[in-house]
Amino acid sequence: MQSPNKQCGSRAKPRSVPESPVRQPASRRSSGCTTSRLPIIGHCDNVSKQGEGRLDLEFQVIMTVAPHVITYLEQPEQFAWNTPTGLRRYTPDGLARTTMGLVYFEVKPEKWLLRKPDLDGKLKDIIRLCEERNAAFSIVSERNIRTGYLLENSIRVWSASQDINQGQIIRACATLERLTFPCRLRTVWDALGDSGQRIANGLIGHKYLAINLSAEMSGATMVGRGRKLWP
Repeated sequence: MQSPNKQCGSRAKPRSVPESPVRQPASRRSSGCTTSRLPIIGHCDNVSKQGEGRLDLEFQVIMTVAPHVITYLEQPEQFAWNTPTGLRRYTPDGLARTTMGLVYFEVKPEKWLLRKPDLDGKLKDIIRLCEERNAAFSIVSERNIRTGYLLENSIRVWSASQDINQGQIIRACATLERLTFPCRLRTVWDALGDSGQRIANGLIGHKYLAINLSAEMSGATMVGRGRKLWP
C-alpha cells in the first residue's frame, strides 16, 4: 500500500547497532488477525465511512486475504524513543509479513492525514525505527482501502473462506490439478460444478488461488495458483 502523501519507507539495509531494537509489547485490540475471526462487514449503510475503527477493520479483511501477505498482526508492538522533550511512544496499527518483506502500517482517515501528515511529528522517527527492524512503513487511508474493487472483493472471498472446509479444499484442489494456470475464472467455476463460484472464492481467500483483488471479479478474470501449497 502506498501512502496518499507518499510517506512510505522503503526496505532498509540493517544498521550497525550493538543490539537489536527493544520491542515493547502493545496492548492489542482483539481482531480477526489475532483470533482468526472477523465479522462480515457487508455494506457501509448507517456507518460513518470516515471512522478510523471501521477503516482498521476493513484493512484487516484485506490483509487477511491479500495474496502477497503471509501473516498480519494488529498492533504488534509499541515503539518508544527519547527526544529532547521527553519519551515518545507510538503503536503501529499493523505489521504484515509479506513475500516482499516486513511492512508496518498506520491506518488513518484522509481528513486526519490532511491535518497531521507527519503523524504528530513522529513520522521521521517511526520510519527510522522501522528501518532498524529491517521493515518498511506505510500509511494507508480510505483512498487505498476503497480503491477499485479491492474491499468488495476482499470481503467476498473472506466470507467464502469461512464457509469452505478442509475436505472441500482437498477435493477442489484435486479437481483443479488438471487445469493449466493461469486461466479464466470461468474455467475454474465450470470445473468445480454447481458451487463453483463459492468454492473458488474460498480457495482465493485461503490463498490456494490468486487474483488481482483490485479489479472487477468476473468469469473473464485471470486466476493463478496462490502462494499456498495445494493439499
